[in-house]
Amino acid sequence: MRFAANSGTPAESIPQVYGFASQVVSGNLLDGSAGNRQCDGHRRTPANLALDLEITKINSLALSWTIVHPIDDKSPLYNFNYTDMVNAKMEALVFVKAFDEVFSNTVVQRFSYIVSEVVWGAKFRIMYHADPRHGTTVLDLDKLNDHEKVELLSPVITPQ
Repeated sequence: MRFAANSGTPAESIPQVYGFASQVVSGNLLDGSAGNRQCDGHRRTPANLALDLEITKINSLALSWTIVHPIDDKSPLYNFNYTDMVNAKMEALVFVKAFDEVFSNTVVQRFSYIVSEVVWGAKFRIMYHADPRHGTTVLDLDKLNDHEKVELLSPVITPQ
């Protein structure tokens, strides 16, 4: 599971905001009952469970940041397919926090994604390229949500 992030500001203002941290929480993986149980062959987990991320903190956001939760045998989403997530009313809550040095203020951004907003079997395209004429790297913010289809490791039942 991946989420893309960037500062959305010109590169010269980025050093003023630093210490980016993220957390992804999966919500509603349970139908309201408590504890871990087996249900329909899947392990049920408590609602609002923090998901492990490959990278939880970065010092500055000079380009873009793809926040990644690996779905492996340690993930509560392991072996879940689209139908399982719809039935569980799964929601991903993404929290990004940073420090604005100019105003000496912590900035927090929250995002929520429900199953129907998830793009299955895709990865983000690279948003930046080299500009050899100016010797700089260009971040193309118009490509923030651009993605391409990829082959999944296991078959997934998705909406038609």
